Amino acid sequence: NEIGAARKKDRAAAAAAAIPEADAVVDDGPAPGGVASSVVRFASDGALEVLREGAIPRAALEAAL
Repeated sequence: NEIGAARKKDRAAAAAAAIPEADAVVDDGPAPGGVASSVVRFASDGALEVLREGAIPRAALEAAL
């Protein structure tokens, strides 16, 4: 989401405001409980960078790698 913009809670809303640099979108349906999506990127060295912690906590993202 853009700074100050309303949170996007599903893929369709996020896709409408998609960042052109995004290489992939992982969609598992609407965000549970109204919590916005987690937003991550991988640095050039392959390290995970959490840009926004959302429905999936940082620890769970790191454990999945």
